[in-house]
Amino acid sequence: MTRTTTTGARSGSTRSAGAVNELGYTEALAVLGEGQPAARVWVMQTDASSMLVEVWRRFVGAVAPEQPDFNVATVECRQETGIGEIEAMGEELPLMSERRVLWIRDIHRLDARQGERLTEYLASASPQTWFFVSAGKDRGDGGASAKSESGSEQKESDAGPATSTEVGGEKRRGASTRITALKKSLGSACLQVKAEVDPDRLPEWIEGELAALAPGATIARNAAAELMTRTNKSAAAILTELEKLVCYVGDRKRVEESDVRETVADNAERMSWNITDALERGDEREALVALHQMLEAEVHPLMVLGWFSSRYRTLLKVKGLAGAGESAERISSATRWPSWKIEKTLRETRAMSVPVLERTIEEILAADLALKTGNRHERFVLELLIMRLSGLFNPRRGSARP
Repeated sequence: MTRTTTTGARSGSTRSAGAVNELGYTEALAVLGEGQPAARVWVMQTDASSMLVEVWRRFVGAVAPEQPDFNVATVECRQETGIGEIEAMGEELPLMSERRVLWIRDIHRLDARQGERLTEYLASASPQTWFFVSAGKDRGDGGASAKSESGSEQKESDAGPATSTEVGGEKRRGASTRITALKKSLGSACLQVKAEVDPDRLPEWIEGELAALAPGATIARNAAAELMTRTNKSAAAILTELEKLVCYVGDRKRVEESDVRETVADNAERMSWNITDALERGDEREALVALHQMLEAEVHPLMVLGWFSSRYRTLLKVKGLAGAGESAERISSATRWPSWKIEKTLRETRAMSVPVLERTIEEILAADLALKTGNRHERFVLELLIMRLSGLFNPRRGSARP
């Protein structure tokens, strides 16, 4: 575990957050803006770092410990060191202050026994310390299953359901399960912040976040509506896309609908990108999770293959032109990919050779034929394709082909 300190706090009046143990993002900021909340342990599970940091900053301001240089600290969970350091830091006495604030980060890295111990500790921790607990999104395998070429059913992954992950050779419960246990154990002393924004307040929230990213920047009403549609009204996704849009519009400072259409993928495209991104990073399990999410969203399997085919055919063309010494501008003109995307993709896929890409396209075509002839179940065809592509992109792990 590592320790850091955070400075900066403000005082405020006392207000009870009541018995409610879940709040949306904007509601949480409003509660914290009115002073010290009733709940002493706040938890948040999200991969949206900007939302996480903003709630943490407001939490410190609401609890308002004196001498924040000495009484505000962060501890990052590491499975190999357990929670002993968390307990030690949580029991430190405040220095020239009535309260201390401790951010316990990344509890998803703890195994099941450590998670139970953390819950027990927080239930009996010193009342002088207030806790902000955070975790990344669960990344289990979603209960992936497939049949082998011989037709026998493979068992669900040893990692268990989507809320379980393998750590150090043993199973651990996912962060969602751990947070649920925390809320049950601590009752009204624990409050969870959901990384969500009330849909009715999204347009106003988008304007505020955009202005915070780029003072003076504005967004057209139809552009905000298109952004919400393409991100499925996900606050975390919207924040990510706003950062891209700010860079895209530059000094123009005005985001139009055409800007959103040009830079923001729709939700189905985003899910497809999640699959290929995980594959290209060597994370087969995460790619299977993303595939299952896509199928649960009722995206047609042939559309999934269509995106795969488009990406890897274009990437093959990019690699060929780059190998021939063509400039990024020439490649952009030939592929209709922007120059920045070409440079980024070439950098991230440096290890993917032309023969590997050619084999990738062959595998996609074989999957397409299997879907259209109906010889195998659609889910199985796509799962098997993911495993074969994982074997191609990560040869040290071996191909899924028997």
